[in-house]
Amino acid sequence: MLKRKTIAYAIALFLISSIAITLFALPNANAQSSIRSYPFVDAIPNPVGIGQRVLINYGALNYLNSENDGWNVTITITKPNGDIETLTPPKTWSTGTAGMTYVPDQIGTYYLQTNFPQQWYNYTSFGFGGGQTKVSNLYLASQSEKLALVVQQDPIPSYPWQPLPTEYWTRPADSADRLVHDHGQLGGNSAKLVCSL
Repeated sequence: MLKRKTIAYAIALFLISSIAITLFALPNANAQSSIRSYPFVDAIPNPVGIGQRVLINYGALNYLNSENDGWNVTITITKPNGDIETLTPPKTWSTGTAGMTYVPDQIGTYYLQTNFPQQWYNYTSFGFGGGQTKVSNLYLASQSEKLALVVQQDPIPSYPWQPLPTEYWTRPADSADRLVHDHGQLGGNSAKLVCSL
């Protein structure tokens, strides 16, 4: 009976050791697959007045692995007169999303659509035991649904900003106040810093 227990323990120890050695001795693996992309587009405010700025949110609902990675997309804008404009905005953030401003110059309905071209996304994943996996995914081309942006003659009221203070601030500060400071031109659009008190 003692001999059988010793043999059973030896076999169990051998199997456990071989599994553990296999986990730590695995070479770097390569994973590859095709993945569907989910592009989107949104415009704020909608409707908007002619000549007013619109924030276009764009990208794909596919996040990326590293903070420096992003998707390359284009945005097709069909104007009310039928003209088509294709924007090539900066690549998205690693969340898959980004934003830019656009100023419509015609009254009527614009149609916006994000185009996601087929693109590879390669990164290294670190797994159990310090092993690395080189991942190479092909994200398939697709387009978002078309978004109707209504542009009217009358401007849409915007948030009533307060100017920056010119003297020393005193307490209490109203937490509902918002301040705006114009930092000049950035990529053809005026950049503003918004602060909540």
